[in-house]
Amino acid sequence: MKNNTLFNSNYDLYFEPKNPITTPHEFIDEIIDYFSKKNQFVSILDECMEPKIKINDEEYICKLGEPFRQWKFFKTPINPIAGRFLGYKWVYIYKLS
Repeated sequence: MKNNTLFNSNYDLYFEPKNPITTPHEFIDEIIDYFSKKNQFVSILDECMEPKIKINDEEYICKLGEPFRQWKFFKTPINPIAGRFLGYKWVYIYKLS
C-alpha cells in the first residue's frame, strides 16, 4: 500500500536530482553528485531508499518527496497529482537529533 502522507516541511537542505531515483544506488549517486558540486565532503552511513549521511560531523537522513512551494507561512506541494504519476521527487535532508 502506498503512503500518501506529505513529508515534514522542516527540512534542513533539499535539492532536485538530475536523474530519476529508483534504487538505493541511484539515490547515493545523486547525493554524492550534489555535494561534490558544492565542494562538500559527505559520508554515506546507510545505503537504502532513506539513506543516512554525515556532513561536517552531523548526521542526516535523506528522503524523497514532492517539491514544495512556499507561500508566506505555508509550504504546499507544487503538483501532488503529477508527482504521483510521473515520479517527480526531490531529495529532502533532515538533521538527525
